[in-house]
Amino acid sequence: MANQPVCLMDEPLSNLDAKLRAEMRDEIHALQRKLNLTMIYVTHDQTEAMSMADQVVLLNHGQIEQMAAPADLYEKPATIFAAQFLGMPPMNVLPVNALDLSTTIPLGALGVSGEWSLGVRPEHIRLTDTGLPVQVSAIDYMGAETVLRLRHGDHVMMARINGRATAAVDQTVQITWDPKDIHFFNEKGIRQSGVTAA
Repeated sequence: MANQPVCLMDEPLSNLDAKLRAEMRDEIHALQRKLNLTMIYVTHDQTEAMSMADQVVLLNHGQIEQMAAPADLYEKPATIFAAQFLGMPPMNVLPVNALDLSTTIPLGALGVSGEWSLGVRPEHIRLTDTGLPVQVSAIDYMGAETVLRLRHGDHVMMARINGRATAAVDQTVQITWDPKDIHFFNEKGIRQSGVTAA
């Protein structure tokens, strides 16, 4: 193996339990570094892709959706598909015209159309005293964090809160986010990198 310039692995950990998968990820990564191999690693598991790769090629129906380092793929997704493929829970993506953002974000001044979508990651959503009103539909307490399922009209959003959230199911709460954490996607689902609400 040490004499081979490229090593291909096609979902080698798919049949292992979670604990063993984590251990084997470390072993494979260590082996790759020790043998100085170029490794092509095929996986449907976003954790494997994010934790093991120097470069990710994200495929969608056989076509390259985006090719980037894991951090760039997560922080600057090229499309809605890429934005929602990575992250647990995935990025919230809602139609701009479904949100009352007129008081916080001057969308017209940004050149954002009503056909566009707004994306924000669950960890960037904060519970506040004033903001977008949503109803809590479910609470998943994980110990170190709490995942809230929130409903705004016909749309569902997820929020990931550190520690234990004080909200209750069926309660109406207010949420907000930092404008710099917003992503805008045009009517074709392509992220518009030149548009920022910061």
